[in-house]
Amino acid sequence: MQTPIDLSSLYKEPTLVDEHLTVVPTKTKQMNLNELQVLVQAKVEENQASLFTLTLNGEKERLHIEFDRVKQEVRVDRTDSGNVAFSEHFPSIDRMPLSFFKDFTLIVDQSSIELFINDGSSVMTELFYPLEQTYTLEWKAMDGEITFSNVTINEIKSTWK
Repeated sequence: MQTPIDLSSLYKEPTLVDEHLTVVPTKTKQMNLNELQVLVQAKVEENQASLFTLTLNGEKERLHIEFDRVKQEVRVDRTDSGNVAFSEHFPSIDRMPLSFFKDFTLIVDQSSIELFINDGSSVMTELFYPLEQTYTLEWKAMDGEITFSNVTINEIKSTWK
């Protein structure tokens, strides 16, 4: 039988711990990432935004996650996420229904993301093949603000042994 690991066993030094974060339409929040092994967690306190996005941005590539309150879905856009030329089917925008949004955990581990929403009741896994080394994590809101509590960002150790 498999048992889940305790995520805190993977933590390196925390980048941000238990912060309160409000994202407004007129200002993108950016956080530099030292490496593409990171765990991001946040709880939604109030959401007036029609669309909230989290983007892993390199200089020329990006992986874009959209939480769409109007269409009631979450989308992961990997069309510009690095090496996508190996298959015409790989560059995609994948969707999952999402009727409400109260929290998320995002685990990025070199070439994959795991997105857990609403205490893990909705989950997405995506592969991507980044070519760059330096990234920022951008938080953006459209048509209203979104406020998060318990925002925690930790660099993590590799899950590969």
